[in-house]
Amino acid sequence: HGTVTTAHTRPTPQRPPAGPGPSPQPMDDIESVWHAIVTALRDFVDHSDFAGVALGLSGGIDSSGVAALAVDAVGADRILALTMPSPDTTEAETADAQKLAENLGIFLEVIPVGTPSNAEDVPPPVRHPGQEETPSQRERRYARSRAAVLGDIFVERGYLILATGNKSE
Repeated sequence: HGTVTTAHTRPTPQRPPAGPGPSPQPMDDIESVWHAIVTALRDFVDHSDFAGVALGLSGGIDSSGVAALAVDAVGADRILALTMPSPDTTEAETADAQKLAENLGIFLEVIPVGTPSNAEDVPPPVRHPGQEETPSQRERRYARSRAAVLGDIFVERGYLILATGNKSE
């Protein structure tokens, strides 16, 4: 396999900017797309000297797909999965994340998150005076708390963070 680069790769002295070239052909089948993503992720992690990859794991479809891609790309032993239950997270959701990690053979840490209490943690959403926070706004605040935890993991441990999220995050 050769090194995979994209137009989104930041040029460095070791990686000059990519020049104009032929447009890639569209992929017709899911296996080709899967292989391309896995190859690009593996090459990026290896060439950037990351310790591995970290991701938030809820057991939902988005984090399950990203976790499976990561296992194929870098191997289960180089993945740190974090399940970050909030006060609104059900036991079933946490159990789903634990079962998925077990099935994929990846390490799972449980780090409970709460709603950030001040702007130094994660700024709250803009609301009009007297407006109550809706459940979806609260869940987005939890998502920002989780993103802050993942950012700390990147800085402290040298892992590439793989983002997962649905349209509300």
